Amino acid sequence: MTLRGHVISLFPLFHMLCMAAAFFTLCYHFTVVAVFSLIFSIYLLPILCMRVHHWVSPLKEGSSNIAELHYSPWWATHQFQAVFNAIPIFDAILRLIPGSYSIWMRLWGSTIGKGVYWTPLVDITDRGLMEVGNHVIFGHKASCFSHVIIHKPDKLILYVKRISIGDYVFVGAGSRIGPGARIDDHLVLDFLTDVKINQHLKKGTPCPVGA
Repeated sequence: MTLRGHVISLFPLFHMLCMAAAFFTLCYHFTVVAVFSLIFSIYLLPILCMRVHHWVSPLKEGSSNIAELHYSPWWATHQFQAVFNAIPIFDAILRLIPGSYSIWMRLWGSTIGKGVYWTPLVDITDRGLMEVGNHVIFGHKASCFSHVIIHKPDKLILYVKRISIGDYVFVGAGSRIGPGARIDDHLVLDFLTDVKINQHLKKGTPCPVGA
């Protein structure tokens, strides 16, 4: 890992310290500014940092060997989201407020349609790498992973690609969707469906149910 990679790996600690400082400030002196500061430190600070970082080092989809000594922009994106992946309640709170989580995903860079329903325990690990159509329903504990790391001899291959989900799709509870997956309009994914890397689910084809 490069020096820049080591520095970026400190971001989750910095993020938590900012949240703690804002929280104690709010407890000490309850004002509108203090409330906004807490919301900003939790939700908007990592997005702002991500936007600035992507302006300098854009995230590119595709394959790369992260075992080599070079900087990976995906690593920074992963660190900016680390607190939310480690403490899912922050995402879950937004899912309880109609429309809030879709706005949150758009701020990260995803394309989200209207009328999307996210159950509270949906797991989205790459919040800026989703394309979701209109009136999609995500079932309980459905998971979307827009990256995967594959081990090969002397290599750690990172593959990053957006997930694309069409209109009026129902993602069944416990389903897992991998990077590059494409799901056509009006499809229903059964309970525990696994959609593999770059798999394209078309109308009229059976859904691959996981074990």
